[in-house]
Amino acid sequence: MSDPLKSAMEAMDDYIAAITEVSVWQDGRFVARLEAQQRANPNMLFPDLKEAFLRAKAMRGGDPDAYQAAVAGLYTLMDRLEGQAGREVKTPSTEVAIHKSFSLSRPQRFGEDFYVTPLGVDPFSGQANFRVFVNPLVNFLWFGGFVLVFGSAICVLPDARERKRLEASRALEERAAA
Repeated sequence: MSDPLKSAMEAMDDYIAAITEVSVWQDGRFVARLEAQQRANPNMLFPDLKEAFLRAKAMRGGDPDAYQAAVAGLYTLMDRLEGQAGREVKTPSTEVAIHKSFSLSRPQRFGEDFYVTPLGVDPFSGQANFRVFVNPLVNFLWFGGFVLVFGSAICVLPDARERKRLEASRALEERAAA
């Protein structure tokens, strides 16, 4: 991977996110641009935090510099409130960026998933740490599931030989009952 990382902060419906854009390159060729997020769901039981969050969210779509400053202020406020409360005032989570490879032109990479998970994002400097996973042959797991479903459907369908045996068995029972 190369290319500088781009970072932004957003105040969404019920969370704030430090969004990092990562460019993926392979053999000097651009492959994909992925967007990974580190999210924080603020605890709305703190009136100051609720008011600041709603104010920042209302600024979305307006002046970009003022909006980014308002979202950055949320991180500062959460840090201050955590020191005062002695506990976390946010619920952290991450949004993984995934690049799926379906290219038959590069058979060595067919069925491979490339995962980028943000471990830590500094919302002020934009610096980020990532965990990167390359999961080979993931598409073959899905293919195996389809084979399983298709095979099960074939097993459930009636067989002509079984139908003949059933008819012969019924005929024998009718003769024995008569």
